Amino acid sequence: MTNFQGEFKFFQGPKLTYDFEGGNMSSDGGVLLVKELDTKLKFTAGIANAIVDRRDPAQISHTIKDLVCERIYMLIQGYEDTNDANRLRSDLAFKSVLNRGKNDLDLGSQSTLCRLENAVDRRDIKRLMDYSIEHWLNSFEQPPLEITLDVDPTDDPAHGHQQMALFHGYYGQVMFCPLIISANGVNIMAVLRPGSRHGAAKIISILKYLIKRIRARFPGVTLRFRADAAFGSGKVLDYLESVPNLVYAVGLIANSRLKKANESLLEKAVDDHAKTGQKQRLFQLIEYQAKPWSKPRHLIAKAEALLGATNQRFIVTNSKNPTLDIYDDFYVYRAQDSENQIKELKLGFYADRLSCHRFVANQFRLLLSLFAYQLVRYFKQLLHGTCLENTSIETIRCRLFKIAVRIKQSVRRLWFNFCSTFPLQELFASIHQKILRLSP
Repeated sequence: MTNFQGEFKFFQGPKLTYDFEGGNMSSDGGVLLVKELDTKLKFTAGIANAIVDRRDPAQISHTIKDLVCERIYMLIQGYEDTNDANRLRSDLAFKSVLNRGKNDLDLGSQSTLCRLENAVDRRDIKRLMDYSIEHWLNSFEQPPLEITLDVDPTDDPAHGHQQMALFHGYYGQVMFCPLIISANGVNIMAVLRPGSRHGAAKIISILKYLIKRIRARFPGVTLRFRADAAFGSGKVLDYLESVPNLVYAVGLIANSRLKKANESLLEKAVDDHAKTGQKQRLFQLIEYQAKPWSKPRHLIAKAEALLGATNQRFIVTNSKNPTLDIYDDFYVYRAQDSENQIKELKLGFYADRLSCHRFVANQFRLLLSLFAYQLVRYFKQLLHGTCLENTSIETIRCRLFKIAVRIKQSVRRLWFNFCSTFPLQELFASIHQKILRLSP
C-alpha cells in the first residue's frame, strides 16, 4: 500500500510533516452509537433476513448480514461509493462493530459488495419493501388516529449505460424516476422506475399494496393523502375516492379555465395589495370538472399578490366539508413533510448514486439508502431536547458520527480512546445510555 507523506511549508518551527502511518486509528468512532441502536432495534438483521443467500456455503467469507451492515453503516458515515470499502474494510472501527478484531478477516471489498448488489432479485426487493413497511408499522406504540401519505416523484440522473435509464423531457436528462412515499413525514417506500415514466405511473398499484398493509394493522385509521399536480388524473382521483375513510388534497396545474374562474379573486388580491402594501392571500371554493374526469369535484383556489407579482394555486379535494384550512393546515406542509425528506434522502444518504448496470441492482441500492435514512431517523428521536434536536444528517454526521478515535486491543478488552477535547462528550454518553434503556 502506498505511503503518502509530505511536508507543510507554512509552519515556522521545526519541520511539519504528515503521513498515514498512525496505526489503529479511525475517523468513524461514532459508528459505535449506530451499531448499538441497530442491535437494539434488530434493524439490519431484518433486512438481511429478507435477502435469500444463493451462494455456495463453502465459498462464503462474509454473511449477508455483515455485508448489509457494512454498506448501510458506510452510507450513514458519509461514504457514498462502494469503492471506499477497499480501504475501510481494514478500518478497526468498522471491523469492531461487525465483531471482528484487528487480526480477523477484513470486511467485504468493493467487488464483494458489488456482487451482493447484483445477486438480489425482484423477490428479494418485494420482501425488503414488506420489511420497510412492517418495521414502520411496528414503531407505533399505540394505533394512530391518522396517517398522512405523501407521494412524490424525483429525478436520479444517470451517467452510464444503466438499464432503464431513459431520457425525460421535463427534466431534460437521462435519468431514473423514483417514486418516494412517506407516511407521517418518514420515507417508507422508494420505488425505482424507468426514466421516461410519468410522475404518477404505477401509483394506484403501489397505494393498493401500501394501504392494504396499513389497514390490516390499523383498520379504523383515517388516511390523508397529499400529492402534486402529477397525480390529478381522473383514474387516480377515482381510486382515492373508492378508499374508505381517506381524504385527499392534490394539486392541479393552473390552466386557462381555472385562471378564468379565479380571475375576479386575483383582481381583488391585486387591488388589496395596492391599497395596503401588504401581501394578500385570498381563497375561494369552486366546482370544476376536467375533461378526463368522470364528475365535478371541489377545488380550493388561491390568489396571491405581493411586491408586484401574482400567484395562483389550485388543489382538488374530496373533503365533504372543504374549508380553506385544508390548504394552509394540510396541503402546504408537503414541502416540510415530503419534499425535505426526499432532499435528505438524496443529499444525505446518496439515493441518487445509482451506477449499477442492472435495474434491480439499482433498486437495491436505492433501498439501502432508504434503510440508512430510516436508521438515522430512529437515532434522531434520541436527540429530542438536545442541541442537535432539529439538525440535518450532515450536522449529526459531523458532530457525532465522524469522531476521531485511537483503538487499542488486548486479549480481554477493546479500547476506543476519543479525543480528550471532544466537545460533545456528555451528549455522546447520554445517547448511549438512552439506547441501552430502549425496549428491544
